[in-house]
Amino acid sequence: MVPIDNRLNSLQKKLEGLIEKQTEFAHQINELKREIGVFSKKPIIKDDTSERLQEKIVETREAREPKYPANPTPTNNAHDYDKPKRNLERLIGENLISKIGIIITIIGVAIGIKYAVEHQFISPVIRVILGYLVGAVLLGFAYKLKREYESFSAVLLSGSSAIMYFITFAAYSFYGIYSQWFAFALMLAFTAFTVAAALKYNQQVIAHIGLVGAYAIPFLVSTGTGKAEFLFAYMAIINVGILAISIKKYWKPVYFSSLAFTWLIYLAWLLFSYRHAEHFTMASGFLLVFFLIFYSSFLIFKLLKKESFATSDIILLLANSFLFYFFGYYMLSKTPSLEAYTGLFTLCNALLHTAVGILIFRQKQTDKNLFFFVLGLALAFFTIAIPVQLDGNWVTLLWTIEGVTLFWIGRTRGAAFYEKLAFPLLSIAFVSIIHDWSVQLCNLDINIYTPFSNINFYSSLAVTLLFALVIALSISNRYSAPEFKATYYSVFAQYFLPLMFAIIAYFTFATEIYSYWTQQYSASMVLMPTSDPEVQTQLFNASLLHYKTIWLINYSLLFIGIITYLTSLSKKNEQLGKILLTLTLVTIGIFLGRGLHLFSELRTLYLDHNTTFEITRNSMDIAIRYISFAFLAFAILGCQKLIAGHNLSKKVAVQFDICLHIILVWVLSSELISWIDLANSPQSYKLGMSILWGIYSLFLIAIGLWKGRRHLRIGAITLLAITLVKLFIYDIAHLNTLSKVIVLLSLGVLLLIISFLYNKYKHLIINSDE
Repeated sequence: MVPIDNRLNSLQKKLEGLIEKQTEFAHQINELKREIGVFSKKPIIKDDTSERLQEKIVETREAREPKYPANPTPTNNAHDYDKPKRNLERLIGENLISKIGIIITIIGVAIGIKYAVEHQFISPVIRVILGYLVGAVLLGFAYKLKREYESFSAVLLSGSSAIMYFITFAAYSFYGIYSQWFAFALMLAFTAFTVAAALKYNQQVIAHIGLVGAYAIPFLVSTGTGKAEFLFAYMAIINVGILAISIKKYWKPVYFSSLAFTWLIYLAWLLFSYRHAEHFTMASGFLLVFFLIFYSSFLIFKLLKKESFATSDIILLLANSFLFYFFGYYMLSKTPSLEAYTGLFTLCNALLHTAVGILIFRQKQTDKNLFFFVLGLALAFFTIAIPVQLDGNWVTLLWTIEGVTLFWIGRTRGAAFYEKLAFPLLSIAFVSIIHDWSVQLCNLDINIYTPFSNINFYSSLAVTLLFALVIALSISNRYSAPEFKATYYSVFAQYFLPLMFAIIAYFTFATEIYSYWTQQYSASMVLMPTSDPEVQTQLFNASLLHYKTIWLINYSLLFIGIITYLTSLSKKNEQLGKILLTLTLVTIGIFLGRGLHLFSELRTLYLDHNTTFEITRNSMDIAIRYISFAFLAFAILGCQKLIAGHNLSKKVAVQFDICLHIILVWVLSSELISWIDLANSPQSYKLGMSILWGIYSLFLIAIGLWKGRRHLRIGAITLLAITLVKLFIYDIAHLNTLSKVIVLLSLGVLLLIISFLYNKYKHLIINSDE
């Protein structure tokens, strides 16, 4: 009776297990029906199968449990605390130990065979037979135990598959017992068997140990004389098994493991054993095979099962695609006759991903994120192909065209994805054009550039126009910006794109101005004799460097004036108006601080008749200041237009008005000094400066009374105070008697006139204050 009871208990346990699985399936079916009901607005039909099955389980357990009399005393539930320990114990005893054991068994067999090989204990044929025998024994035990111990049986079967693999590999590669075709046939048979077993058992452990684990076997038994082509063919067959499994199951751990083993083995061989003359054809062929197998494994499951695209999928696709590209690029670049084809290889990668993207797009029910990611891969390789195949300015230009095209598609069609792709491309193009400018400026001593008529200028101008198209699309009322989930995309489009456009537009012409005057300075070199007849000194025309700085400042004033004028015509934006106003004032400050000083330097060179470069001295040294004043006036007019166009606050307008009159006083003072210097009367500038400031104070008082501007009147009083302090502390001590009389009388009369105006028009002051 005991054997019958044991058999009955075993059958009842199996029945419980099956009923529990069926209950779980019933729960999942009910959940799916509920979700379908939510979307279809239909009443939910509940399946009570799970409840009935649960009742069946209870009945079965009650039939098996012995009947004990009720115990009125409380029971001790201490055994409930042992459940986690029991679960851990079962995990180790039923799962981990079996897997560790089979791995150790495989390693032991491999090391044993290697030991037998090294010491010639048995013939190669006997070694192979014994290896197959061990695999067959494990397979027999797996078959015998499958009914009652399915998980343990799967572990044994996976070990059997791994042993069959490496015995076949050793029989061909190390011993030469099998022909190549027979070895391939056996490996294909083992692969088909392992794939079928993994799907039948529905156990990843078979794929892990049987397929993925087989990668390590050749290295355990290797004697250093193996054939690389057969090793890669062996790996390809295993990967085909992974591909076959992926049609039914997308076991990511198996996929990750096989991908990692394959590419690590390939990398190790490429670094330490690869020889271009012997291995290029074979290596490139297997490289393509490995890439296509993993790419196909991924796509087949995604397209067949319609599974959503996850972060782990991004890692898999990126790793497979870029490892394939880097290995291929490395082999091409190391082969002198094929190095020129690296760009074509990169382009082929882009075309391959483009074709896959089109295929995915036609699958209407496929996750669109997968399509967008593959399309992004294609664009990435198109972008990489440009600098790989081309040089210099063409790289920048094509990157810009690519980015602008994507931005145009995204903005005109409201597709945020394309616009997001455009942002990194435009950023790369921006960095690239800065690099082009740096190369140009660093090679001015080597290359002679015709200003505004060279490839650098043409390409920079084209990039500027393309970025201008992006800005025009951004501010156009015809198209609305797509909605981005992340705010930094909107910030990039609203602020960084206009900033990049402004920088590119400015330096497109600034680099030409800088290059022209730098080359003119280098060409002005003359050799002057010294006391040593064999030694000559190089002298350069320093005024050309002054002209370079002056024209860069003039161009900056012109550029900022154009920007402020165009901005005043666009949508009102107070923040942008303040930024441009600040930039304009900073540029004008540079003009006043540096530009006026350079004018005085040129004037000094013009008046110095002992200069070595007398032949280069002309009236432009004096006239350049008045040309520059025209650029200054244009920038100031742009600011006034900006203040009016953007309706900036009264406080900002007052501050600019004060700055404007400070600029005028500064320029007029510089002009007075220039004329006094040209008249060869250097002692008169103290007298003239005090009178000029007094007259300008009177002018400010008059304007302040007429326009009702209190800040101008206060400014006039402040300027008068500065003038009087300057007069009595500094000027009096250095002026002769006649000059003192003139300046004192002049300032006295001006002060009386100012006081008279205050008394006569005091009602205007009161009204303006009110």
